[in-house]
Parts: sequence; structure tokens; C-alpha cells
Amino acid sequence: MTIENNKKLLDYAKYLWLKEKKFIPPTQEEIDAYCRETGICVEASRFIDYYTSIGWKIGKNPMKDWQAAVRSWYAKNKARSENADN
Repeated sequence: MTIENNKKLLDYAKYLWLKEKKFIPPTQEEIDAYCRETGICVEASRFIDYYTSIGWKIGKNPMKDWQAAVRSWYAKNKARSENADN
């Protein structure tokens, strides 16, 4: 293993450790993958833009679980869509 590979491995391990300790906003790819896994369809770019604009907070509290936020986002959009159809 080269020094460069060791550095990349340590950087990735640090990233994983920090991700457990501190909220790291998801990438569009992570949201898209989560949507494919769960069958939930949300527009990842709008989700990211919205939560970036409000500092990744839920109300006054920092976001802790972006997957839960995606599920809530989906449920709210679905309810709005159903109400608009009536």
C-alpha cells in the first residue's frame, strides 16, 4: 500500500467517523439511491436547495436524519398533490 492510498483510506475512515458524530448533508446521489431503495420519488435537487437555504434545520433544530426528512417531504408533497386533485 502506498502512502497516498493510506491517506485516502484514513480520510475515508475519518469521514465515516464524522458522519456518525456530526450531520453531513446528503449528496444528490445519496438521495437518489435512497429513493430507489425505498420507492419514494422526490426531486433531490429541490430537497437539497430547500434545506440548504434554511441551514439544514427542522424548525429551529439541526437536522439529524435526512432519510426521515425525505420521507416527510414525500408525504407532504403526496398529500398536497391529492388535495389539488380533489
